[in-house]
This record gives sequence, C-alpha cells and structure tokens, in this order.
Amino acid sequence: MVQLARAPGSCHLSLLPRSLPSWKCRVQRCIPVEINRPQMSRATQQPVSAQSISAPQSVEGLRALSPESGQYKAWLLDQFGVLHDGKTAYPGAVDAVRELHEAGGQLFILSNSSRRVGTTLKKLEPMGFDPSWFAGAITSGEITHRMLSTRPTPFFQSLGRKCVHFTWGSRGAISLEGLDLEVVEDVADADFLLAHGTEAVGRGDEIPPLPAPLDEKKL
Repeated sequence: MVQLARAPGSCHLSLLPRSLPSWKCRVQRCIPVEINRPQMSRATQQPVSAQSISAPQSVEGLRALSPESGQYKAWLLDQFGVLHDGKTAYPGAVDAVRELHEAGGQLFILSNSSRRVGTTLKKLEPMGFDPSWFAGAITSGEITHRMLSTRPTPFFQSLGRKCVHFTWGSRGAISLEGLDLEVVEDVADADFLLAHGTEAVGRGDEIPPLPAPLDEKKL
C-alpha cells in the first residue's frame, strides 16, 4: 500500500514495500471534505465556518501519482521505514523514487533524523538512491543546527553556550561544528541539554564520544 496525505499541489508517500514489486498496490488519495465540528473563534468563543480536512479515498495503481497526471508537483518522502530499513532499501523503493524523478517530480526528504541534510542524502547513496534525484531535504537535525547557529528567537538566545551533548556512538556522533558551543560532561556546568542520540555523551568534535546510554546516565 502507498499512503498519501495530500496538501495543495503536493503529496506525502509512505511506501510499504511488500506491495511495491507488483505495482498493483492501492493508493490512499486525500480529498477535501467538510465536517460538522465547529471551529471556535478565539476572540468571540463562537463557532465559525466548518473546518475543511482531508479524508482518504482509495484509487488503484501508482500511475495515478505520476507527475504526468498533473495533479501533484511535489512529493514529501520519509526515509526510515519508508525508503529503507536503516541499512537496505526496501524492494521497489529505489525504482519508485527514480521513476518519479525521471518523470519530473520534485522529491523532498522529510525526516526526524538528528543528522543534517548533507549527511542524510549521502547515506542514501549506498542503498541505491542517487542524491541528485531529490530536490532537497528537511531533517530535525538540520533545523536544530540552524536554530542554534542563528539564535532567531528569545528562547534560543537565552540558552547559553554550555551543553551536555547526548549523541550516537557506533553509528557516528553528530558534529557540533559551527555552533560555538562548549561541551561539558557535568550537568551542573551546563546551560542546556542537547540530545541528538541515545548511545553516548559527546566530548566535542575532536574527542570520540563516551559510550553511555541514556538509561545509565545519572542526571
């Protein structure tokens, strides 16, 4: 099955690989519907017009999602559990992404990965995905890095510069390059906690992280 959550001019695909090789899977297509639950005005606390949401409607075949159909301009693709299992691409996923790209689709990775965009796209290549197929990516790691580097709001401006950094161990620690942070190991010395992973405590980019699962770390 391919699950599709549609926003205007775009769609969100969740590729479930057991159905993909046959290309006979079902597609959940979202269409606007009206619901009876009223939306309340914050100012008057009175009901306002009905809220429009999307409800699923089944259609047959992936061809309905083709860029050639003219219905969709962009595709937002999750990666782990959708394109791959962390190490290997799911059957049919590489072909699906390649064909969407070759048909003119604008493909974007939308992921809660703690890694930055460049690393995320690079890690897809050994699995068979060409990074050039994607128009871009958004990850929680990229957003975190940008917020900490630019400090655009009072919240981020108030965080300070000293942090305890939880990160990954065997799979590779997250770099803090460009953030002007001082990594400390004692929570009492930290202004805030920065959690990129759950396997180790970072000690700065120049020193390997200290393996320490979160459930063993006393805060």
